[in-house]
Formats: sequence, structure tokens, C-alpha cells
Amino acid sequence: MPQLNEIRNIILSMKAQSKAQTKNEVPQIEGSAALVIEPQPVKIAENMQLIRGGKLDNSRSDMPNTQNLRGQYGDTDPLQKQEKAARSEDSSELVEPSKNEGPSVDTCGKIKNAVKELILNLDYGPIKGIKGNILFKKGALKLLRLCGYKHSDQLLDKTVDVANGFLGYTCKVVILDENGEPIAEAIASANSKEKKFEDKGFSSDSMLVTMAEKRALIQAVKELL
Repeated sequence: MPQLNEIRNIILSMKAQSKAQTKNEVPQIEGSAALVIEPQPVKIAENMQLIRGGKLDNSRSDMPNTQNLRGQYGDTDPLQKQEKAARSEDSSELVEPSKNEGPSVDTCGKIKNAVKELILNLDYGPIKGIKGNILFKKGALKLLRLCGYKHSDQLLDKTVDVANGFLGYTCKVVILDENGEPIAEAIASANSKEKKFEDKGFSSDSMLVTMAEKRALIQAVKELL
């Protein structure tokens, strides 16, 4: 049966080849068994590509285009929203409180027109020992009346030193416009050690308060000129 013998020879030949391959792939080392591990192929990662509207976008494969995200997230783009928030934080600045810049142009105009109504030696005039004309308390009150302004007085300090015969007052005057808004202020003082009061001692109490208030009033009105 030649065909049967031929088939047997083919089978024996295949077995012999299989044994020979096994011996070549797994070699034996004296004293230890060496295990051969076939290295696994490493797949190189490809750049991510974004598909928009069924088409492949090759313009930027490393990051999505923020202009085309509206279709996924509606009208609000989360990336653009983050960018706007970042810009808002960077551009934020501390808001400074409003500063009093003094009397307005209208206020200065009113005062200057009212000054024309003052009478020399009655509302203002010279005082011995002082060069030039001085605005009197009567003239200051007249200017406020002509402009429709008012003023408020405040006693800030009273100092009494009996041992040294010292008595002093400090007053503050605030000028208010026709709306009751402060437009000027001044602080002034008077004490018993001044030449005009030194011979009166503590009996000058009421005069010192009046003098401190008058000085503050005149100075506050002058701030408007």
C-alpha cells in the first residue's frame, strides 16, 4: 500500500521538523532553565483627529477648534466661557472710592457773584497788624445767605490746664449747599494764651468758643472762593 506508507512518511517528517523547531526556540542553559519571552509589538499612538459634520478635519489634529463646538454645546461654548472668565479676572481692578474734588464750578460762580455784594468795612476790611483786607464773620454769613447755603458747627476738643492757666477750644465748620450736601469744611482753634485773651484767664471761656467757631466759618467760606 504505497499511498499509506507515503502518508506515514509525511507525518513522521512533520513531527521531526516540529521537534527541531522546539529545540531551536527554547534553548537549554546548564544549571538553569532559560525562559524565552517573545516581546510584544509596541503600537505607536497616532495623533488624535477630530471629525466634524461627518468629515475629517486635518487642520489641527492635536486640539479641537473652539469655533466648531457650538453644535455640541449649544450657543454657550465652555472653552470660550473659561477664556472670558480668565480675561475678566486679569482685567479686574480695585475700585477707588470717590474723592471730594472741592466745590463745583457752579458753586464757585455763585460765591464770586455774591462777593460783589459785600460792603467794605462792614463785611470785610483791614485789621490792625494784618496786611490786606480780612473777611469778617458778618460777610461770611452774608455770602452763604446770598448763595442759599448753610453751615453746621461741631466742637472737636476742649483743653483745660488749670496749673498753667490754659484753656483752649477747637471747632469744625461744614458748609452745606442747597441740597444739604457738604461742599467745604475747615477746622480752627482759640486759646487763652493768645494776646487778646491772656489777661482774661478762664473768664474768656465763651469768647474762646465763639472765636474758634468764627475762624473755622471764615476759613470754610474762603475755601469756596
